[in-house]
Amino acid sequence: MSKITFFSICLCCFFIGYGQQTQYNIGFEPTDNDGTINYWSTFESPNPTARIIDNPDTDNGTVPVTKVLELVVNQNSACYAGAINVHGALGTWQLDPNVASNLTLSVSINSSIPIGRVGVKMVNATNGTLFEISDAQGNYVGANQWQTLTWNITAGANSGDNINVDQIVFFADWRCGGATRPSDVTLLVDNISWGANRLSSPPAPSCTNGVQDGNETGVDCGGSCPNSCIPDPTSSAPQFSSTGTDLYVYSDIVGPSVTNFIFNSFGGAGTYNEIDLESNGNMSGKLFELDFFGSQWDPVDASAYTYVHLDYYALAATTNFEFFLIDDSLSASVCCGNPAEPKYSFGPNGDEPLVNGQWKSAFIPLSHFSNFNGGWDGTDLKQTKFTGNGTVYFDNIYFSTFNTLSLAQLAPNSFKAYPNPTSDSWELNGGDTLITKVEIYDVLGKQMQTIDAHSSTVTITSAGLKAGVYFAKVSTKQGSSTLRLVKK
Repeated sequence: MSKITFFSICLCCFFIGYGQQTQYNIGFEPTDNDGTINYWSTFESPNPTARIIDNPDTDNGTVPVTKVLELVVNQNSACYAGAINVHGALGTWQLDPNVASNLTLSVSINSSIPIGRVGVKMVNATNGTLFEISDAQGNYVGANQWQTLTWNITAGANSGDNINVDQIVFFADWRCGGATRPSDVTLLVDNISWGANRLSSPPAPSCTNGVQDGNETGVDCGGSCPNSCIPDPTSSAPQFSSTGTDLYVYSDIVGPSVTNFIFNSFGGAGTYNEIDLESNGNMSGKLFELDFFGSQWDPVDASAYTYVHLDYYALAATTNFEFFLIDDSLSASVCCGNPAEPKYSFGPNGDEPLVNGQWKSAFIPLSHFSNFNGGWDGTDLKQTKFTGNGTVYFDNIYFSTFNTLSLAQLAPNSFKAYPNPTSDSWELNGGDTLITKVEIYDVLGKQMQTIDAHSSTVTITSAGLKAGVYFAKVSTKQGSSTLRLVKK
């Protein structure tokens, strides 16, 4: 609500090695780093949503209309669900046990429920915890009204981890060891205030920090950054099965599937959800500011299959990501970030190069995982996991016996291409239907062309295409369909 202000008193004469004594006031204004939503992440399973918004509750005009942090906690989120700032975004500090203002932390909150509890925590640059307070100091009574909570953080000032502190954590609706959450909870947060010795200032916006800040239009791209942004996909990945036998893990393709699939089973910092890119019910996974993310299902024996397939779309800030297949037997001894976990890497020095800015189909030999560690046998596969950075979309994860794509599962369509086969170009006719986009793929799922059309007829050139079979995904405002093209 109010801008971060620093009231500095030079204490160097008394506290050698300390920084300037500072009164921090986190107000989520756009002029400061704490007012950049991308410097905040939420946790956990399903992650709360976070926005920085104009204060919606001014108490009949007695409270200014300035910025606040809005956290919406799902009824089924973890008992400790909340929000945390990115390491270093607020600079670094150290609590001084000899200064009274360093021994308390206060925050203004406004909750949608009448009775609740908020918890707080501070963390240093090496993930050491100074304090974690979830007791009655965070209790509040009264819904939809601003009130101030205050915690005694003396224990943090005397902690051995009280150096290079750079994160503050809020547990938005603490429920651990108590009653279950009765409903979704919306918590407005403002004016987070504490005193400390400032060791370093918040960093200036940068084109290499992995966060959308300054005048960037995307993560480290656009605005004054030298590289342009890759837009989010506007269409979903083509729904291509393989030419063999498939078992579907995450896909809208009709066929045998795993049971009891849970999309967001576990994850780290970042925002992970499903998104309907074409508003047609075909969901894709979106991993925003990827740390680690996993899905699970009832264990299956995949020994009858040869490959695992996935489609991915990586934005500009993604430099690499890893894909894991976790089996029940190996995970009992090797899991949770252990370097021996079987994985397949996309990126520089990875198992295959990373492709940014388009849907990419990948068939990964299951033998890659079994060769990675002798304890992995693929007979009780139960989870996938992604690790990496940036933003990655994914779809069509399935086990298959062959590593080529098929048209067998595609719905009929009313589009016609002629001549077909051709050695020159195809004329695509949509009749009375306006075609918005045409995407050409080879049989391995590599995107060869994209044509922005906005016409009922489109010319598709075969220049640069080798002789063979290709698929054209034709998008309209009503949806999309696919047809087969043959280059002579």
